[in-house]
Amino acid sequence: MSIMKNAFKRINNVLYLIIALLIASCVNKIDDEIKEGNIPISFSVKTSKTTTKAAKSTFEIGDRTGVFAMLTGNSLDKQRYIDNLLLECGEGSKLIPKKEVYYPEGDATLDFISYYPYQTASVSKGSSLLNVAVQTDQSKAADYSLSNFMTARIEDVSNSEKTVKLEYKHQFAKIKLVLTPKEGEDADDMLKANPRIIATGFKTQAVYDLQSDKLSDIDDASEMDIIPFGTWKKEGNSLSGKEFIVIPQTHSDSGQAFTLEWNGKIYICSLPSAAIKEDTELEIRINALQSTSETLTGVIAGIKEWGFSEQGESENRYDITAIHTASLSFKTSDVYRIYHQGKPVAEVCREYLYATAADAVDSKAIVVYPVQDNERTDLMNGIVLQLPDKTAMIHGGRVSWNESENSLAYTSGHSQPIEKFYIDASKKIVTEKPAAATLAINVSSYVIRDIRNGILQTYPIVKIGTQYWMKEDLQAVYYNDSRSMPLGKTLGGGESYFKWADCDACFYNGEAVLTEKLAPLDWKLPAPNDWSRLKEYVGENASALKKADAWSSDVYSATNETGFGIQPRGLLLERENKTTLVNANSSTAYWVYNSTQKQLDTVVMFTNGNNDIALKNAVKPEGKDYYNAFSVRCIKE
Repeated sequence: MSIMKNAFKRINNVLYLIIALLIASCVNKIDDEIKEGNIPISFSVKTSKTTTKAAKSTFEIGDRTGVFAMLTGNSLDKQRYIDNLLLECGEGSKLIPKKEVYYPEGDATLDFISYYPYQTASVSKGSSLLNVAVQTDQSKAADYSLSNFMTARIEDVSNSEKTVKLEYKHQFAKIKLVLTPKEGEDADDMLKANPRIIATGFKTQAVYDLQSDKLSDIDDASEMDIIPFGTWKKEGNSLSGKEFIVIPQTHSDSGQAFTLEWNGKIYICSLPSAAIKEDTELEIRINALQSTSETLTGVIAGIKEWGFSEQGESENRYDITAIHTASLSFKTSDVYRIYHQGKPVAEVCREYLYATAADAVDSKAIVVYPVQDNERTDLMNGIVLQLPDKTAMIHGGRVSWNESENSLAYTSGHSQPIEKFYIDASKKIVTEKPAAATLAINVSSYVIRDIRNGILQTYPIVKIGTQYWMKEDLQAVYYNDSRSMPLGKTLGGGESYFKWADCDACFYNGEAVLTEKLAPLDWKLPAPNDWSRLKEYVGENASALKKADAWSSDVYSATNETGFGIQPRGLLLERENKTTLVNANSSTAYWVYNSTQKQLDTVVMFTNGNNDIALKNAVKPEGKDYYNAFSVRCIKE
């Protein structure tokens, strides 16, 4: 009986299509051939053994997909009954359509094709092709999820009050990263360092044929840097937790690789030749070792596909020839130096650009400068790689600094953010890969290496205008000739440094300053003119120098555009014949010294009660001939 019923239904469908063809000489308008019935179509997500999202097994409320429907037997590029209908996930994994849609009258059945994430302008009429892409910055959960392109299809659905269950399949691949410290490296130390890793050389755009359910074209010109999602966590003696979504592709001639910034140095691990397939999870295990070679070895531990497993191993060494902007975290310093055969050839600065000329700029920026043979930075020829807070096509500009006036001439750019640059054979900075060979280089954060009495202390550097400043306060407990510096308990006991309970700052009295032995090699204590130049450049705006969230004020908020990062440390003064730390949460003062002074008379003061960069002369306790103690911040000579 059931066989006869199904046969009768198929006959009815054939007769229906024949009648429709007789009425119209060609199939081109759905409304002329078939009418909507009164049974609404409802949709839900069907969870399969695979995950349907990058990180979770279900859609979340608010996720959006698109759906097409065709009369069974018709293709997407020929005729559509439902055209890119927006479905939004609601409670219980129900997909709620933007508008109510109905099954057609009669016995006609529908074929559904759905995709995620939804695009407003998706597949044009007469086509079945959809432009797809992964996000280049997948560090945020929302962007990571939007990179996970999926499709679902179900055919021959007859009108029914039952929900249409859409089962989605990954069309892209997931790459999981594992770092394994080697040869004495410690996983806990590595976790604390929190290495920054990016993927390079991966194609990020393609065309997908929804009708054939296959990638039809991968854009070879779409290679971009990808920032992974997740946070490192320790598992055994390895770090895991970073992963990203990538379009299926084969190993490219330019080579996919991973760039790791670890304790301020850049390391490279190349991806061995491997086909990255859809609906697969590829784990890459990197044997991580800090060395002078600036390379890492990479091992493919296994390709895990749902229902399929393939094992393989390979180790690679990889020269660094391109500097990827996304790999520079600026965590250990706001300045990097690029070296060729041990000599600096370029410098990358995260800095604050401010100019009031006709082509004005007031923005944070990432700028690359040439470094001359004498190892001095050529500040006349800077290239603006990115203005991180700007979305307009104004990146790629030029900066030229007048060092005598500490002023900027700026020319706006007309490009997207520059993702990478090269050093050509003539040691010139270029933003397009040159036809000739590029130099193999190393990249390392530029820091002050202050060695005293066999103890190494490093300090980050920040460039503000034409000045290079320590980004942190001095923490030395020895003089720069390695002679021991006395730890003071009370003012008036001679040259000393002071450490106070519940405060991680070091304070130095004036007697210690006058020894001229505090600053690291090639650095000095700033003179009045140095502070004046800084004040002029930031427009006497102390907020631009104060670390955000560290200062409280009802009037001014710390913005720290410059990256100078001043925090409230307090002042070590004598009150009622007792050495006391005052205003620890609301003030900081720095010594001012020009190296010719026989006695000190001023400090520069920052408080949370005003926005001043003020010179103060209360450097001695009242009526005494010895000095108070304040913080020290040094400037490059």
